[in-house]
Amino acid sequence: MVVKQNRKAHLSYAEALSYLHSLQFHKIKLGLEPMRDFLGLLGNPESGLQVIHVAGTNGKGSVCSGLSSVLQQSGYSVAMYTSPHLSSPRERFKIDQNFISKEDFCHFTQIIRATLAGRSITYFEFTTALAFLWFNEQEVDLVLLETGLGGRLDATNVVTSPLLTIITSISLDHQAYLGDTIEEVASEKAGIIKSYVPLICGNRQPEIVAVIQNFCECLSAPLYLLGQDFDFSWEHQGEMSYVPLGGLGGKALLAVESATVGRYQAENSSLVIAATTLLTQKGFVITENDIRAGLLAVHWPGRLEYFEQDIPGTTAIGRYLLDGAHNPAGIESLVHALSLYSYKKLFCIWGAMEDKDVAGGLQKLCPIVDCMILTGIDNERAAVPEKMMRHLKGADGEHSICCDTVEDALHYAQSHFSEDDLILVAGSLYLIGALRPLLLGELV
Repeated sequence: MVVKQNRKAHLSYAEALSYLHSLQFHKIKLGLEPMRDFLGLLGNPESGLQVIHVAGTNGKGSVCSGLSSVLQQSGYSVAMYTSPHLSSPRERFKIDQNFISKEDFCHFTQIIRATLAGRSITYFEFTTALAFLWFNEQEVDLVLLETGLGGRLDATNVVTSPLLTIITSISLDHQAYLGDTIEEVASEKAGIIKSYVPLICGNRQPEIVAVIQNFCECLSAPLYLLGQDFDFSWEHQGEMSYVPLGGLGGKALLAVESATVGRYQAENSSLVIAATTLLTQKGFVITENDIRAGLLAVHWPGRLEYFEQDIPGTTAIGRYLLDGAHNPAGIESLVHALSLYSYKKLFCIWGAMEDKDVAGGLQKLCPIVDCMILTGIDNERAAVPEKMMRHLKGADGEHSICCDTVEDALHYAQSHFSEDDLILVAGSLYLIGALRPLLLGELV
């Protein structure tokens, strides 16, 4: 059992951040035994939590934020651990509407650093341990736990008895760690499946379903598949309907309004509703009104986030859409969502990591973009604008431009903006994290 401790902050917030950032030099490390051992030294804070564990390539954060919103409407205290953050590590840790305070962040950083006593730990292992400590101390009703990379060897997979697991859509990404085929990636994601624990799966592809079904059969885990045990219909921009099929139970929900747009987000909402059905079977009290109100209140910054605001120094009102689409499936969903917006010209500010499919992403967007603004990101893995320009076959200076900084890119788009145009910011969450504060300020 983890004992609550009085706050005796010997670390400043700047020192705590500096320590955390120093852990970035410890590269990605997949494996659970060191994490289990370290959590044992901390008193196994994860063991007393009721957890919903979520894995997948795209949609993990959207499903977590949707579930959190619905459960809060039902009166539950809900913790959420997600990654990456946009501009502050504190964004990864949230209970209801509140991010972790600077005081608590420093307090638990100090505990972790003292317990390590010089041993090494990765950035993600550190943040995962901090999340468990904070959530345990706050005695939340439920924890929504998002994997960082894969599932099988992800640091979050130390949780052995979740209430249920969810696997969102799967596509190729992080092949260096997860495998070169969709079956290999699916197998890594399926590593979160636990014996006798229900799994909700949001995939229809036969090759993925076959992998998931095999895992569930071997572990006697009840499986609820999109398209087989439940389904949805996407009706228009902000509305979907949910239909239970097979043995899941529950009731159909028609004309459910959502704060998020597009078919892909409607799919995520269907996973949320399916999860609430299983939770009610476990004793949680969640009404239809809670579901409808919760989905309508979802706010997930940087993911199909639309807003309007004055452009400085002009009388124009800028229209912005921010989306951290960074892999082929995410960009395809973004392209589909763009069809729901009307605009005269589409300006796209694009920045990406060099290890992503930069060419594939640009080639999907270029046919619908009037002006592509390629920009650098302050990250050692970031693709250089001039190199990205080489992927724009046939593009000329009238339709594409390179900007060294995010500030320059935003200024260019705003200075060429006309009424009814749309400024899209996409390609990487790191880009969103750098640009969003310039428009809306920091989240925390």
